Amino acid sequence: MLKAKAVELAEQDRAIIIAQKSKEQSEAQAEADRARSMAVKEEEAVVTVRETEKAERSKAVELVQARQTAERNAISITVAVDAEKRAAQHQAESIRTIANADAEKLSVEAQGEADTEKLRAEAAAARYDVDAAGKRAINEASNILSNEQIAMQIRIALIKSCQ
Repeated sequence: MLKAKAVELAEQDRAIIIAQKSKEQSEAQAEADRARSMAVKEEEAVVTVRETEKAERSKAVELVQARQTAERNAISITVAVDAEKRAAQHQAESIRTIANADAEKLSVEAQGEADTEKLRAEAAAARYDVDAAGKRAINEASNILSNEQIAMQIRIALIKSCQ
């Protein structure tokens, strides 16, 4: 019995040692997890600083570009003013050219109106020819009608005139 008791005590000691080792391992694992968490947190802080610096550089570049754009706009305004000055100097010459163009325009318009009137007369003549051809065809068709058809048309005309 003593031997069984000794074996039982040895097994309990062994279980206690295993439990302690398991506890130590769990604590070590928890410590490692905390260390990893801190490392991740520190890494994220580095990324944040890096991204902030990158954004600041981008902002500085955009400011330089905006300043350059403003300078270009100022130059274009100066060029535009010079162009307006030259345009005013050429305006007198343009007025003379416009006067000559107006005179030529009036001449072309008069010729155009004459041509238009001629085309209208030709169109009217063509319409009259078509109307005459149509009436001639109607008359020829009427001449071909039989006596019965003529009588029927007379009756229809009488009925219409009575209404």
